[in-house]
Amino acid sequence: MLELSAISDTVQNVAEAIAAVLELDVSIIDRQYMRLGATGQYAGARFSSAARDSLFDEIMQTGQPGYIGDSRDSELCRRCEAK
Repeated sequence: MLELSAISDTVQNVAEAIAAVLELDVSIIDRQYMRLGATGQYAGARFSSAARDSLFDEIMQTGQPGYIGDSRDSELCRRCEAK
């Protein structure tokens, strides 16, 4: 199976395209929670480890997409270890 890290430049391009269309900050992580694509607030954090007690963890556990509209009102953001 191809690892996302092998195509990290493409992953970043996809993150930027999604962000442009949806006008949202986007992060794309791999199974090890490594941020391979990022825009907005986390654009400079590519190849850093994403927080585990966060929306990323919920997405990994459920397999469902996720979105946080306002981090100040999000239970997941209140629990996040990266704050």
